[in-house]
Amino acid sequence: MEADNSSNMPEDTTQYCSIGEAMKLIAHPFDSDRRKLREFVENVDVVFELVDLSKHDGLLKFVKA
Repeated sequence: MEADNSSNMPEDTTQYCSIGEAMKLIAHPFDSDRRKLREFVENVDVVFELVDLSKHDGLLKFVKA
């Protein structure tokens, strides 16, 4: 019978994207077109969920640019 090693695995096994990978999900930079604002904000929200919390400051710099 095999030993159950699942208890040895860390509980938080969340995989995060790099900032570069995540930024590819924002198809177009925001160009002040109000009709596209919702789409842009939703994409940015998704990107922030995919990047580790410790890298959010750096990500914000890219989003603001």
